[in-house]
Amino acid sequence: MAIHAKLGATPWCFASQPTDELVIGISAYKSHNMEGRYLGSAFSFTNEGHFQGFDCFRSNQIAELAGSVALAVKNYCAERKSLQRLVIHFYKRLSGKELKPVEKALAGLGLKIPVVVVSVNKSYSDDVVGFDMSQAYLMPVSGTYMPVGYNLYLLFNNQLIKGNEKLSDKEGYPFPLKITLQQFLPGSSEHSDMSDEQVDVLLRQVCRFSQLYWKSVSRQWMPVTLRYPEMLAQIVPHFKYRDLSETGSENLWFL
Repeated sequence: MAIHAKLGATPWCFASQPTDELVIGISAYKSHNMEGRYLGSAFSFTNEGHFQGFDCFRSNQIAELAGSVALAVKNYCAERKSLQRLVIHFYKRLSGKELKPVEKALAGLGLKIPVVVVSVNKSYSDDVVGFDMSQAYLMPVSGTYMPVGYNLYLLFNNQLIKGNEKLSDKEGYPFPLKITLQQFLPGSSEHSDMSDEQVDVLLRQVCRFSQLYWKSVSRQWMPVTLRYPEMLAQIVPHFKYRDLSETGSENLWFL
């Protein structure tokens, strides 16, 4: 599977989705052996899980990162002209200062689409947990979520699915993820409320993207939109030259 993905193929993906979305994951890694520098990466996927490409930046290259997001949107729209929403999976809560370059880049493309930022806490949530007393392992089924604050949700993302009561000890028993949702409508810098249906779609999307880990058949507790950038950011600091060729950013060679 990993070799298949390294060569640019798609081992598996999802069925066609009702909305035409571009999903971009942005994460970072702090190296303790490389002067503590942060490297951020932007990975883009279609809503069906087809890999589009990636890029890698230093922590202070916010403008370049925003330009990369805009370029991914531009290339996507060149193939599909019906983009309805941009979804950004971010490794922390996105501040207004960090979002502004992205908004400016999208405005330069003339796109009037909503931007949804799904901030996934990369650390396990161990202060708020939940139990399902009807399950043998007391662990809620994957995809179960509950609100724990304003636009803040606790998402259970694990190997337990409906109809499958068996759990593998190798895949562990992960704590739930804390996720913050922020929706920014076109021309607005203030996030707006979302309907229960929109929240459900976005949180289930996080679970779906956890199944795209093409390095093995084991389900990941973190979506690949954040898992892949973290893997890449651990490798790139050791390269002599930072610039990746066009071919090097179009396939998952690091798997």
